[in-house]
Amino acid sequence: MNRRKFLHCTAITAVSGKIPIASEQAQVPEIAFTFDDPTTDDKANLTSHEVNTRILATLASNNIKSILFVCGKRVDSNPGRQLVAAWDRAGHLIGNHSYSHLYFNSSAETEPDIKNVTLAEFEADALKNEPLIRGYPRFTRLFRYPFFKEGDTVEKREGMRAFLQKHGYRVGRATIDASDWAIDARLQKRAQANLNANLSGYRDFFLQHIWERAQFYDSLAQRVLARPVRHTLLLHHSGLNALFVGDLIAMFRNKGWKPVDAEFAYRDPVYDQQPKILPAGESLIWALAKERGKFEKELRYPGEDDVCALVLIPAAVEVYYGGPDWRAFLLSALLVGGGAMAIALATHGPPPKVSTRFGFLLVNLLWLTMALAARVVTDWSGDPGSMVEYQVRFTRPIVVPDPGSTRL
Repeated sequence: MNRRKFLHCTAITAVSGKIPIASEQAQVPEIAFTFDDPTTDDKANLTSHEVNTRILATLASNNIKSILFVCGKRVDSNPGRQLVAAWDRAGHLIGNHSYSHLYFNSSAETEPDIKNVTLAEFEADALKNEPLIRGYPRFTRLFRYPFFKEGDTVEKREGMRAFLQKHGYRVGRATIDASDWAIDARLQKRAQANLNANLSGYRDFFLQHIWERAQFYDSLAQRVLARPVRHTLLLHHSGLNALFVGDLIAMFRNKGWKPVDAEFAYRDPVYDQQPKILPAGESLIWALAKERGKFEKELRYPGEDDVCALVLIPAAVEVYYGGPDWRAFLLSALLVGGGAMAIALATHGPPPKVSTRFGFLLVNLLWLTMALAARVVTDWSGDPGSMVEYQVRFTRPIVVPDPGSTRL
């Protein structure tokens, strides 16, 4: 199942001279908080102004300078420009997150059901965003790829990296990826249904989820690089973070981590590394571990999105909170996961060659599983029209001969 489009690198000015890095003798892990996708939408019963003001006030009270990765289409309005300007006035970096938030790892060969995004289109979209953000004094040439996807072919991966270097950008990767957006979606649904809902359960689950991901990526970084790194955490400009990012910062401090400014974190030379993996992208630490080839059992793909974030995390939130919706999400996950496992087992090994009859049956099994999983969710919602996008794909090609006709 792939609904990554539902979801979802920047560069600081070159610093001359010796660049300090995280010391092997560092007593505490360091972490910077980065934010993606500011919008002018109201969230969690808060106006967009309240969301923005709350996040900025929390960062100011903690004496933290962050970076806001701006996706142009979400703020291409007077209110949107005022939102970004508030971050700039507060001393936070402003980075480029493209204009249209395109999914760069799609091509006609690898994902025929998703709009093909060429290298030229992706380059043009990155430049299209510049007029909206380059006038801010704190604009910095860090580019963050939408969805953390950096290209599904060597040509796209290397072409975009060369393009960014030509235009003075560094890649604004994060070392800690997570799924705060999925938790935020559940929180917003609950808040809209009940204006007086107690949302503390979402806060607790949010903190637990981020802490688990931070521990995983920090452990992985130590084993891959044999040294500490200045971590950068991916968060979103959301109602969830407007309400609880202060609790998140406090949690890290209480657990012995040191919050640092984003500009300081991006001086760590680890952010200059360019992992040569395909498909390219994911968390920087994930990609470096994948490139080493020694951590396959610990790495799932995609790193944080897909079924886990879209189905299992919402189900876990509902169980944690005591809500009734977890059964629909869990059953949907089991149906999709079971079907995916059956197909994976059937196609294990080199790209298989199957008969036309088997290919026909395999495709129909896929469609049936997809329909059953969707039916669970639409029955729960009471509105079949509430599911606006739903996709599946084979992760590897299945070769089916074309005899012209066959007997089924």
